[in-house]
Amino acid sequence: MSRVADAWGFPADRMVLAGYRLWMIKGMTITPDDLADFMTIHARAFSEDDRPLIADGLAGFIHALGHCASCPLAFHDNVTDGAAAPACHDEGLVLALVSALQYGMEDTAFLCATALACPRLAAPLAGAAGDCALRLKACGQWLSPVCRETVIGFIMAKARSGKPVTTVH
Repeated sequence: MSRVADAWGFPADRMVLAGYRLWMIKGMTITPDDLADFMTIHARAFSEDDRPLIADGLAGFIHALGHCASCPLAFHDNVTDGAAAPACHDEGLVLALVSALQYGMEDTAFLCATALACPRLAAPLAGAAGDCALRLKACGQWLSPVCRETVIGFIMAKARSGKPVTTVH
């Protein structure tokens, strides 16, 4: 499959988006069993040897979102099929953050991190996203590339949403 295929042709995009949606639904109550079940759903895309490495990276990133993100974060309520609903602005920022780090686009990653977290916690969030990005990359899984202009569009859509931004910390 071409690396520039439709975004939903990328199993890593689908898994990161579905993992984000799972965290949003379950909150900080995600258990190791939840993650194991989640990886089983996405098992066909990842080798058995890669699954624990990928699951740990995704779990660390999702956990960091729980501690670092500005709230409320938007999401679509569908965890089993990441392609079932188009990504909203926050979901786009989550995907773009991991993608930007995979492709070495540090400025774009910084934009995403500061749009998702307060300035004090943007770096820890980017660090966790980077760990997730590198684990996926080490397993041969790439997210679709996201350009800086698209990220700016997500940020503008988030600003226009009119939702008050508060933090969980």
